[in-house]
Amino acid sequence: MILTDDGWREVKLGRVFGSADIAQGKAKERGQGIEKSCYAAHLGGHQVFCQRMAALIEPYRPLDDRLIFLSDGARWIEKWITKTYPNATQILDFYHAVSHLSAFSEDVFADKLQRQLWVEEQKTLLLEAKLETLIAAIRKVRRNRSKTLKQKARTLIGYYLENRTRMAYDHYLEKGYYIGSGAIESAHRTVVHRR
Repeated sequence: MILTDDGWREVKLGRVFGSADIAQGKAKERGQGIEKSCYAAHLGGHQVFCQRMAALIEPYRPLDDRLIFLSDGARWIEKWITKTYPNATQILDFYHAVSHLSAFSEDVFADKLQRQLWVEEQKTLLLEAKLETLIAAIRKVRRNRSKTLKQKARTLIGYYLENRTRMAYDHYLEKGYYIGSGAIESAHRTVVHRR
């Protein structure tokens, strides 16, 4: 989001790079290993942004099922990728998945240490792609709770079930794929906010 004369507006930003553009031996999870990339940005609707991204992705299109998209879980992004690049791998940003857990845990646990321990356990389950065990843990903590908390638990479980095909983090890590969107989050500061 950036503050404009018309108030806060969302800037859509995408980053495209190839595996050859990743420097070996650097901290990939923080985006420091990317030596060369291209960006598409748009202040406005997603249709124009998708056209700009497609133009950047076009040289990589022959990769087909070796294309990898990492996103924050927005439905319009998922639909566009599914329609335009049906054989590509889609990954839900791990940190967005965890942020939903963290927000839920704040409503469940008053004790900060207990909350942190619970979230760490659930993060491990996410990394190991043990979604059913994670869902069971969410259901367990919602027992004997308020109607509001039970609804929040249902919403969280629904979020994970909707995104389950994009959360095989154990497989992605084994393949050496990025699972976090740090590379694009840092680009928001350098490409959008500074300009």
